[in-house]
Amino acid sequence: MNNRKSKPIPFNLSKPRDSKLLDYAEKQDIAFASYIKNLIEQDMEKHVEQAEENIESKSNIDEAKLKKMIKEVLKELSITKVDLDAKDNKKIKISNSQKASIKGVLKNLK
Repeated sequence: MNNRKSKPIPFNLSKPRDSKLLDYAEKQDIAFASYIKNLIEQDMEKHVEQAEENIESKSNIDEAKLKKMIKEVLKELSITKVDLDAKDNKKIKISNSQKASIKGVLKNLK
C-alpha cells in the first residue's frame, strides 16, 4: 500500500507571475514540498483564527438587546403579546410570510 500522494504544481515560465513565484520558492532555505506544506498550514491556522474570532464576535450579543430586537420584529409582524421570559411551551402561530420575514431579519443581524 502506498502511503504517499503527490500533487505536482505546474509553473508556466512564460508568465511573469508564475516565473516570479517559482523563483522565490526555489530561493527558500527549505525543500519546495515542505515550503508548500508550511504555506498550507499557515493558511489553515489563519482560517481557524478567523472562525474563532467570528464565533466570539457573534456570541457577544447582549441578551437584553437581543430580546428588544426580537420584540421589535414581532411587533412589525403584528404579533402583539409575547412573553420572552416564559418558561412554558406556548407556541406562537405565525404565517409562512412572517417566518420568511423573520428569517430575513435574522440573516441580516451582525
